[in-house]
This record gives sequence, structure tokens and C-alpha cells, in this order.
Amino acid sequence: MNITERIDAKYLSLIQSALDNALPNSHLLSPKTLRAVRNAQQTTITPPENIVIDDEIVVTAQREINIRVYRQIQQTEQNTPVLIFLHGGGFVVGNLDTHQGTCIRFCKDTSWPVISVDYRLAPEHPFPAATDDCYDVLCWVSQQQERLKIDPARIAIVGESAGGNLATVTALMARDRNGPLPAFQLLFYPVTDCNFTNPSYVNFKDGPLLTARQMEAYWSHYLNGEKTTDNPYAAPLRANTLKGMPPTAIVTAEFDVLRSEAEAYAVRLKAEGVAIQEFRAEGIIHGFMKHVETHPEANRIYIAARNSMTLALKINTEES
Repeated sequence: MNITERIDAKYLSLIQSALDNALPNSHLLSPKTLRAVRNAQQTTITPPENIVIDDEIVVTAQREINIRVYRQIQQTEQNTPVLIFLHGGGFVVGNLDTHQGTCIRFCKDTSWPVISVDYRLAPEHPFPAATDDCYDVLCWVSQQQERLKIDPARIAIVGESAGGNLATVTALMARDRNGPLPAFQLLFYPVTDCNFTNPSYVNFKDGPLLTARQMEAYWSHYLNGEKTTDNPYAAPLRANTLKGMPPTAIVTAEFDVLRSEAEAYAVRLKAEGVAIQEFRAEGIIHGFMKHVETHPEANRIYIAARNSMTLALKINTEES
């Protein structure tokens, strides 16, 4: 049976236009062209009146990193948790605009400030540029208690796909460097390895939408022409140990080339004593966070994963 015949019918209708317009050889496109195509498909979400957005720059000794800060205008609580969000896009595409809807949703639902990071992209800036940017922003956020009215001991780091990789790698770097360890990591269908022979790579190699060939191209761009690495700051599933990592929620999609490595990462974390919760969205595919407001399964999984984070940080949130 074709994979598209197994996808939930309502979800299939939501992605049908994307399927119809999908380029069969997108993995052969240059990063510049791929970015133009993907950006043209995106709509930047306008925030509601009660959320203010500020574009800022984190200045380090080596470089400047663009970030976007989302805050509720009427933030009355002091010392709230703060969420650092890292967008997806295979380390190659994506920016502050492409995932604005998700950042607005988290800010609205939790009432926490949300910091979105415009990390450097490959291949112009291959590994470890993105990881360095994300770690530097984590260190910066941990020093903003007065300004953002946050509790630096309650930083949640959240990422989608390649952003999920960067989120957990940032936590791994913080652990190894005795840096500001996040209190929680929420990983949506994260990239954790560069093994192209695991079950989901075999079963869902043709997608839909995210294919094995596209992931191989992404990895090649990220690793400066190589497709695999044993460096745990690129492929965290290959870390010698994951002990001491923060409590974690991992979200997967049933029909996703990345599912096996995300599930394997959850197994590793649990085996090494990390508090872990897993959530699988049934009947849908990679990238479903963009459909949280339009599909019941995407919404159900988002709420469950979000609530696992807020509960872990002792903040209650109402279902939306």
C-alpha cells in the first residue's frame, strides 16, 4: 500500500497541495534555490494584540546572532520559565519568520517569553556554526533574569526536526561545559543521527515530503560535504553517555523518515536515567506542527507534549 493511502484522510487533504507541488528532485536544488522555494511557501503569522515581538541581537566576542523575543504584553509574573525555540529546516533552510506561528502559540499558551534563534545555516556556515550560535544564546538567556523577568533555572529548550537536534545538542554542550543546563527539552521529530539504513529511513524513504535523499543532502551541506559523522554534537545519538541530560519529551510522527532515530534517542535517554516521555502522532507526517490548529491529532499531540513541559516546570496551562 502506498504511504499516502495510510495517512489520515483529513490530514492528507491539508497537505495535498504541498504533495501536488512537491519537486521530485528537491535534493538536487542548491541551498539558495531551496530556500527561495520554501520561503515562498510560507506565510508569516501576525501576532495577536496581547503579544509583543522584538527583534534583537545577541553580541558575543566572535559574532552577532539575531533573535526574536515574544512576550505577552501583560506579563504580570516575575521569574517565569523561558522557552528557547530552534526552528527546523535541515540545517539549511528556515528563519525567524518561517516558524513564527509556533513561537506565538507557545507564548500564548504558556505565558512565558519565547526566544527564537536565527542560527547560521549550512552550507555557508557548516557544523559547528549552528550549535555554537544556539549554545551562545542559551548562555545569554541565562543572564537575562532582570530584563525578561525569567527564572534562569527554568529554561526550556524546544526544537523541530533539525532544530530538535540543535536543542538537544545545546543541552549536551551545556552538560559537558558546566554551562546553564536547560531544565527541560522538548523535541519535535528531532534529527539525532546520520544513519540512513534504520527502519524508518527504509520504510519512508520516499516521504511524503521529507525524503531520505533530502535528508542525505541536508547532512552533506551541514557536514561540509560529508554525509556521516560520529561527533555527538552533530549526531547526539552517538554520544558516549547521555547521563545528566535534562528531563525530555520526544514527539514523533507515524510516517516520518526520522521516526526511528528519535525513538532510539528516547530509548538511550531512558536507559541512562533521564526522565523521558514519548508522544507519537498517528496517521500523520513530519512537520505536523504547522497543522496544530487545523488537525485534531496534531493538536492532541501538541497539547500533551506542551503540558509535559509545563508540568515539569510546575506551571499549569489550560488546553486550547
